[in-house]
Amino acid sequence: MADGFRTIQSASACLFAARARIETVPAYTGPRPYDAGHTAGAAVADLARRIEAEEVDGLLLQLTDPSLGSTIEALATTVRQAVTGLLAATGADPAAALAGAGTDGWWLQLAGVRWFLIVFAPCYPATSPRSTRGSSTTFLLLQPVHSFDRHATPKGTVIAPAVRERIRAAHQAAGTPYDAELAQQTAEAQKFVAPLHPDAPPVTWWLADTSSADTVRSGTAALAAAVARTHASGTPTRWDAPTELLSAAAVLFTAHPAEGADHLLAGIARLLDHGPHEAVPLHSAPGARGPRELDVLHHALAAAAEPGRPPWPHGPADPARLAAAAQALSATIPCRLSALRTAAVLHLLRLLPGTRGEQHRDLLRRTAWLLDPRTDDPVHLLLTLTGPNDPLAPPPRSSTTARPRGTAPLPLADWATWPTPGRQLLLAGRVTAVRAHRKSAFADLVWDGRTAQLALNPADAAGLRTGDLVAARGTCSTSRTGQPTLFVEHLDLHENGTPAPPPPSAVLTPVLDPLRAHLAASGFQETITPTLTSGYFGGAARPFTTWAHAAGQHQYLRVTSEIDLLATIAAGTTRCYEIGPSFRNEGQRGRPAVEFVMLEAYAADLTLPQATAYLADLVTNTTAFTAPLVHHTFDHAFAAITGIHPSDGAAVRALAAERIPFTAARTDDPDLLARRLWRHSVRQHLRGFTAITDIPGPASPLIAGTGRQARRVWLYADGLELAEIAANERAPHRLADAFTAQFAADRHLAHRSYQQVVDLYDSGLPPCVGFGMSVTRLAGLHPVHLPVQRRAPHRATERTP
Repeated sequence: MADGFRTIQSASACLFAARARIETVPAYTGPRPYDAGHTAGAAVADLARRIEAEEVDGLLLQLTDPSLGSTIEALATTVRQAVTGLLAATGADPAAALAGAGTDGWWLQLAGVRWFLIVFAPCYPATSPRSTRGSSTTFLLLQPVHSFDRHATPKGTVIAPAVRERIRAAHQAAGTPYDAELAQQTAEAQKFVAPLHPDAPPVTWWLADTSSADTVRSGTAALAAAVARTHASGTPTRWDAPTELLSAAAVLFTAHPAEGADHLLAGIARLLDHGPHEAVPLHSAPGARGPRELDVLHHALAAAAEPGRPPWPHGPADPARLAAAAQALSATIPCRLSALRTAAVLHLLRLLPGTRGEQHRDLLRRTAWLLDPRTDDPVHLLLTLTGPNDPLAPPPRSSTTARPRGTAPLPLADWATWPTPGRQLLLAGRVTAVRAHRKSAFADLVWDGRTAQLALNPADAAGLRTGDLVAARGTCSTSRTGQPTLFVEHLDLHENGTPAPPPPSAVLTPVLDPLRAHLAASGFQETITPTLTSGYFGGAARPFTTWAHAAGQHQYLRVTSEIDLLATIAAGTTRCYEIGPSFRNEGQRGRPAVEFVMLEAYAADLTLPQATAYLADLVTNTTAFTAPLVHHTFDHAFAAITGIHPSDGAAVRALAAERIPFTAARTDDPDLLARRLWRHSVRQHLRGFTAITDIPGPASPLIAGTGRQARRVWLYADGLELAEIAANERAPHRLADAFTAQFAADRHLAHRSYQQVVDLYDSGLPPCVGFGMSVTRLAGLHPVHLPVQRRAPHRATERTP
């Protein structure tokens, strides 16, 4: 340890200073605190891995340049820049990490550990506890919160009043007054840099750059006004973004061929699809024209550059000044995110020819990120673009501690016997609630869909938090309210955690097992067919497309497995089915894209009525839904619910204008409107188990018949559409004609060759009936807590695309 800090430690009135174990980072002698922090990042990460095992109390950074701590203002800037360097070096986003500093509950998180920072600097008088005792070096002492837990707050609570009083008395005896008000401040960041005097306001070091940021903001406001005047000096025209971008993108294929250039070019095409954008006279390039956002980009980067250094990417961009400039510019100048992205991509592509090696690769990756940035905020876009991390693969951040993790499986076997009164049990799981009382405490332990109430000693419960993993050993009994309770005698395991987010999909095991058993007992053979296909057999829908490099062709995520199932029938199988994922590249009920689990099946020995009866029997035998099946025509059910018969075209159009105005403005076909109304706000009012027949509107070319004569049935359970059952078309020529008509005006550039399907029918496909059923929806009928389909209100209005 440095002699200067050893003097500070020995003279400290802190009760714990003398025995503290502190490691030291080699002294930094340069003028840039950011570099000092960034260099120390590796030592912080290393210490974080062994803090608890070795009981280290701190890590010391030494900045020997006297100017860095000569005044309280300089010190605030020094701390801000050093902490920014530490955050960047340990994989954090400095702007995001410091966003909440100064508020209650905020902590400095580095390498997954919470830290307290104590700063000693030459600007403090000799009577201050933060004095350097004559040394010109500025010292930054990082202390893990674990250290305070060991020495001062062994149960994770605040420092006890008696301990605080002893600290105050020791400081008074040493002639260094104790700032009790600062010590009891709940905003931890305000304690990092102490004021010069106890009566001075807190030092907001995390805003140390805001003076320069405010200067940037005020200066940029005047600049923004000048830029706006330049933009208004000429008549707006259309920016020829395709020519400029594609010309700049030639570098991807010429002097510096880029791996993944095809993906970049596809991304550029999607970006251009958001245009066109206006072109105006540019302030940053006199005599040139371009989008307003190009000026926002260039001026923001210039404002964020360090004095005497070129703008990013040739020099670092200060995040505070960048954010201030971007906010001031966009407050005056209209800034569309798509145009800003387009301008930024053009800027990077024009820089690529002058780069080599790692910088060239870095700019390519940032270009790829701009083409899919996953943010809708212009300031955040610029901060991430110019940040120290690779935006495509930012270093992950962990909020967990560095304690050693156990490798043995959780003791979960006793859940099988829970609750058994009087028995000793060891239950493990995640804590979902903690209820502390004056003389007792309770917690809810959950695992595998089961819940146990724990009765704990208040001292044990004090350290429990929602989300923690625990293994509790105790005796099973009942509480005074009669609830089964494990009276905990010992916590065998306690690992800090956070509440786990719910999984994005339903747990399907409770319905899959009986579903497969029922199908097997009925003679259906399970198949597994490809998820990736060389042709897209999903009607006229937009496909999920990828490029298979080994095959040298596009491939598609399937939306149905029926073609392969039909081939299985043609090869000599009576009944077959598949349960697996299907994909729709389209928005549905607020979700941007849909993946769902489907059961698709075909049978060569069933008629349409027999298949309908079989599927109804399957539903009632594998779920808790037991209502009898009733049959209604579409027209009858529509009229019963709405009071309007679908043949009354004027009434249907009036209802459509009220509920689905977007569709009503595009067509006046009463059948199409009735069908859209049915899906939008009619079918949800069906009650019981219902089979709907004689359905208007178009059907799949694979289904026999058209319109109301199409041989198909829709199956509903309390308004939830479960399945479609249909008899297949038998005439190959009608199938070929239907496919030709369907794809005469295909909007999507996809391979949809149905020749193999027509050939399959020509080869002698036997008559068969198929059904497709959503297993995800079927699970909603099972007597376990699973998500179910949201039903639209009766008077809901159509969402306009």
